[in-house]
Amino acid sequence: MALERASRYRWSEGADCFVYPPVGPATRPGQQYPVLCFLHGRGEALAANNPDGVAAHGSPASHAQVGSTLTAPFIVVCPQRRDIGRWDETDAAKLHTVVDKVIAEHNGRADKIFLTGFSLGGDAVFWFASYPRGDRFQRLWAVDPAIQTATPVPPPDRPVLVYHGSAMQDAVKEFKKRAGLVECPDGSTLSGNRLICDLGLEADRK
Repeated sequence: MALERASRYRWSEGADCFVYPPVGPATRPGQQYPVLCFLHGRGEALAANNPDGVAAHGSPASHAQVGSTLTAPFIVVCPQRRDIGRWDETDAAKLHTVVDKVIAEHNGRADKIFLTGFSLGGDAVFWFASYPRGDRFQRLWAVDPAIQTATPVPPPDRPVLVYHGSAMQDAVKEFKKRAGLVECPDGSTLSGNRLICDLGLEADRK
């Protein structure tokens, strides 16, 4: 998928951070917009040679690229790692640099910054929240996070939502206890600030 709607900010040698502006009726002169940051998984790094890149697997980038109503109100920020591997503290610092620029250049709201990620990026959501300036991420949403035993637990007042399939069930079980996550209630309406939802699916995100 060509990412022609995105502005590109330098991320690392040979790799960019893709930034999508809000679209549609949600936009008007002088308005400020919430910022949604997305961290991809293993298969979307530049070295993985995925033609869809950060827009693979129905990511926020894929929705922003086609003007989906799901991402329309947001400035969507999608860095791409050059190399395959886990996100680290250096990546987090670079993301803050880009977000600062986006807020200044695109009327972003400094008080409405959200962080989400798939797989390795899902795990990185919790690491980024623990690094310097991580308190700026008001809500954390991890999808099939590749949790480690050392993955930090976000502060108790930070809203958290975790979606996972059967492949990640064991990995998230211990984290669920440490983080005080509650199973999602039955039905389509989510209520609560620390939720984990078992979708019962075999995920194909890498």
